[in-house]
Amino acid sequence: VLTAAGLGAGLAWGTWTNVCSDCPSIAQIYAFEAKEATRVYARDGTLLADFATERRTVVRYDSLPAFVPQAFVAIEDRRFWDHGGVDLMRTFRAGLAFLVQGYDAPGASTITQQLAGNMFSDAVNRRVITIRRKLKEMRVALDLEQAYTKEEILAAYLNQINFGSGHYGIQSASHYYFNKTAGELNLAEAALLAALPRAPATYHPYRNPESAL
Repeated sequence: VLTAAGLGAGLAWGTWTNVCSDCPSIAQIYAFEAKEATRVYARDGTLLADFATERRTVVRYDSLPAFVPQAFVAIEDRRFWDHGGVDLMRTFRAGLAFLVQGYDAPGASTITQQLAGNMFSDAVNRRVITIRRKLKEMRVALDLEQAYTKEEILAAYLNQINFGSGHYGIQSASHYYFNKTAGELNLAEAALLAALPRAPATYHPYRNPESAL
């Protein structure tokens, strides 16, 4: 029994250490910069053109009303402030649900795991659901938690995620959907934006106003 347990532990450790051979290093995590749009303005300050594959303007965490990050935590990861990047309880429940429901089961990715997949999409491919991908996502999430504070992780998440219609980050989404900055959002607008990343087409306020409401 002890031999079998030792072999199993060794296999698990070897899998964990080798699963992320192509994942970003801590140095790469520290050096990461979000893609931003290139804007061309007229002399009077009028915006003439916006060039980007991902339309994004980075916004400071402390410029946001408190209820904006709170809304995202409430929807995406209620134990965000307590876990170390991976919510083991939620992961265990999701694993049991997967055995019963298959790929229709709800996910278990924390905000940090989602950020890992969005920041390093080449290494952590969130479009493909496999055990290897989930392990890589967990590994990068744990490294992110070592490199940054919770506030920095949440700020990076808010600036990185896709809100639909080619708009990435809370600032770009606020301008597109409400014609205001993220710092000017009210509670209802923050609630809508917090729901959008899960289903941008379903909750699009112009195309599906009832669902959005």
